[in-house]
Amino acid sequence: MKAKKESVLIVDDNRDNLRLLSSILAKQTYNVRLALTGADALEGVHKKLPDLILLDIKLPDMSGYEVCERLKANARTCDVPVIFISVLNEVSDKLKAFSAGGVDYITKPFYAEEVMARVEMQISIQRIQRTLEKKNKQLLHEQNRAKKFYDEHETELKKRTSELVKTNERLIKANLSLNGILKRKQKGEESIKESVTSNIKDLVFPYLKKLKKSRLTKAQRTLVDIMETNLDKIASPFVNKLSSKYLDLTPTEIRVAHFVKDGKRNKEIAQMMNLSLGTILTHRHSIRRKLGLRNKKVNLKKHLISMD
Repeated sequence: MKAKKESVLIVDDNRDNLRLLSSILAKQTYNVRLALTGADALEGVHKKLPDLILLDIKLPDMSGYEVCERLKANARTCDVPVIFISVLNEVSDKLKAFSAGGVDYITKPFYAEEVMARVEMQISIQRIQRTLEKKNKQLLHEQNRAKKFYDEHETELKKRTSELVKTNERLIKANLSLNGILKRKQKGEESIKESVTSNIKDLVFPYLKKLKKSRLTKAQRTLVDIMETNLDKIASPFVNKLSSKYLDLTPTEIRVAHFVKDGKRNKEIAQMMNLSLGTILTHRHSIRRKLGLRNKKVNLKKHLISMD
């Protein structure tokens, strides 16, 4: 059988009792230590702490009560459990033993089963207490490590957090500034478009109208119509919207779309743009495809008007 590490100190002035108790405990492989007097017991405990003490009440130099009280008054020995042994079986004796600091009481004559049961109970309690103390020490150690880690890195974490906050604030300011620049740019572009449109309508169109009323040849009138159409295309919000929304439309397709929206027939468009009828039909087909109207029963003129 594997030897047990726990040691038991037996204190009794009766050598027969010592031999009997030693025999019972030795069979269970406990490390047994012996003392005949209270003074010997106190000296032995201070030299090396036992795991349990079996203490007789009547000793030649002092009572077992006094020995127990001295042990409990000392911080180094106060946690060693004491089981009193005695021929005294009165309730008052047992109460006095417990008041002195005892954890249990065995009466003489001894019965091996009772002795072992009471010893095993106290030894088991000691084992549990040691395990709990070990776990508590480990837990305290881990808590101290965690606290030390936090204390060491707290300043760095606060610094990093502060830097992230400042960086975020700079990004927000930069974003607001960029949005302001983009809005001013967009407003400037819109202002330029409005200015160009206004100048064309106020400074060019009136003279074109006068020119159309003058005597012109057929070829000259065609050129004036084309010029008017092109200028109207530049000034038209519809054309600007169409060209910006559908970037893949060609300039020719945009002009054709503009004429279709204005209700011009294919032959008229062909004549005004000096293109063949077949070319105009090809452009119309391409415009429908790029606007997502292919194979749909949607009137191109109405669709273009809805975009204006």
